[in-house]
Amino acid sequence: MDIQYKNIIKYCKKAMTYEYMSYFLIVLALIFAGIGLADNSKSVFDKPYFIISICLIVLWIVTHFANSYYFHKKVKKMLKDIEVNTSQLEDVLNKCYFFPIYSWGSLMRIFQNAVNETEIKRFNEMQNENTKGFIQTERLILRHFEDKDLDFVYQYRNNPEINVYQTYDCFSKEDILKMFLENSKKDIFDSVALFAVALKETDEIIGEFFISNTLVSKEYFMGFTIGKEFQRQGYASEMIDELMVHVETKKPKTKFICTAYKKNIKSIGLLKKLDFKSIGNLSDEKGEIIIFEKRFN
Repeated sequence: MDIQYKNIIKYCKKAMTYEYMSYFLIVLALIFAGIGLADNSKSVFDKPYFIISICLIVLWIVTHFANSYYFHKKVKKMLKDIEVNTSQLEDVLNKCYFFPIYSWGSLMRIFQNAVNETEIKRFNEMQNENTKGFIQTERLILRHFEDKDLDFVYQYRNNPEINVYQTYDCFSKEDILKMFLENSKKDIFDSVALFAVALKETDEIIGEFFISNTLVSKEYFMGFTIGKEFQRQGYASEMIDELMVHVETKKPKTKFICTAYKKNIKSIGLLKKLDFKSIGNLSDEKGEIIIFEKRFN
């Protein structure tokens, strides 16, 4: 179903693009009309620029209605193929001849929302099928992402005060939903995975944990992000401690790795408090990164 929705979105985008392109004819018509009006000739037929302007307007009308007819026919056929009540959608579609931007734009938003809802539903189904890998502490739980986490994750991933210390870029909500889906069947021993950290009592998300597990060298990389309002409450150290104990129990002699930007004083202090030792550094476009390591005896 979502493939059909995406095809409708694609055609709506094309229709809007062609409609905007046709407005170039109107701009040209206005330019030539202005030149024609400046001509002092008495007869309209003695004003070639004015004639060109009229021709351009006629060409725009023909182009507009041809474009609307073609895409109206295509999208209407697609609407009939999907198993939903399309009467309201067809009412919006039928306005494309006289209100094209409104019509195509409204249809795009309707079906984009439908696609997002389908992604969320699919994600929830996958998440409900798979509950492995949960870690619990006194106050926290490490779990898969849920659709209710979307707004909070979007907020902190696009907060410059937080992402300045992260290696990831800002994400749109669509990208975050894809990220939720990609990680919905993973557990803490997968090669690469991302999990939500939530309060145990309320299940409210407070941040995320990234893990990268290398079987050959027995290295276990951990990265974490905590939302601004939940920082400095010991949540990150609590989850790191529990996660290391859990992994070490299953895979003894694991080498735990964390990194922090040199300017991220809070994270460096947290890692040192957990007995991580600095073993080197590297750098990227955001600055110098310190590498920390911890081993259990």
